[in-house]
Amino acid sequence: MARSPFTLAALAAAAVPGLEIARAGHVAVEDYDAAAISGADGQEFLVRIPRSKDADTRIRAELAGLAALTAGARSRLPFAVLEPKGAVSYGPTRAIVTDFPYGSPVHVHELGERPALGAAVGAAIAAVHALPATVVTDAGLPVTGPADSKRRAAGVFERAEATKLLPAAVEGRWLAALDDADLWQFQPTVIGGFDANAFFADGDEVVTVTGWHGLAIGDPASDLAFLAQDERAADVVLGGYAHVRGAGDRRLRGRAAFFSELELARWLIHGWELRSTEIIDDAVDMLTTLAERVHGHRSARIEEPTAPVLTVTEVEDLLEQTRKAV
Repeated sequence: MARSPFTLAALAAAAVPGLEIARAGHVAVEDYDAAAISGADGQEFLVRIPRSKDADTRIRAELAGLAALTAGARSRLPFAVLEPKGAVSYGPTRAIVTDFPYGSPVHVHELGERPALGAAVGAAIAAVHALPATVVTDAGLPVTGPADSKRRAAGVFERAEATKLLPAAVEGRWLAALDDADLWQFQPTVIGGFDANAFFADGDEVVTVTGWHGLAIGDPASDLAFLAQDERAADVVLGGYAHVRGAGDRRLRGRAAFFSELELARWLIHGWELRSTEIIDDAVDMLTTLAERVHGHRSARIEEPTAPVLTVTEVEDLLEQTRKAV
């Protein structure tokens, strides 16, 4: 049963010394009971309680990531990062309080329709990837490289293959990706573990980035996998990204697409381990759709991408429009 905003407000008051609650209201946050809290002084806070063991693990990792983002690291970023304000035990887990994210949530389908915002999201991700490695290493957070990235992908593939439920076209596509040595040639960077819900905007400017449960040194493509949901969004976001980071990683988009597709494999594995016919059938349906899309086309391989839709000049124009709008 979901905790009420009043319960969450009481926990927030216990977690943050001196906090006087003026208002509290429910906020929809996947995998969490959450509330927006307004203090008597006008400050706004977000309080969350994980609903599952996985969510609890994720929020603990997020707090470790936020702690690693020192004032110096945050000064390098063109957006705000949530500040932890307090925590209090609640049964087997904890209620976590941060400041409330400024801005409106960004939805992936918007990015192709609003190219200036898409370019700004790409520039925001690029700014994270440009952070110095010491942000991660000084905090003792994970450090991985190309071999680790490929090994993890291969592990997911092998477990999905063992179910004997992968369509032949998908199995061949993923095998080709794993055998493509060039696909796995990349320079590890600082990554955040972002998904489609991480970004908040004011107009066409990214003003807050949340998440950070995956702060590490690793494969930059993992922070871009959510773009596979929308090709036009991928075009503009990757254009904004390349404007900041350059185009040195030629196979970035291909790996991001591969990682996105492997989420279907993970869903299949999840259903297989639970022996859930409903989840297995859902995963097989999605894998079949993917197989139909790639069968008989060059896209049956995760090829080196063609030139981006947006030129560097076009991205510069979009970013300039964003600066003028704020």
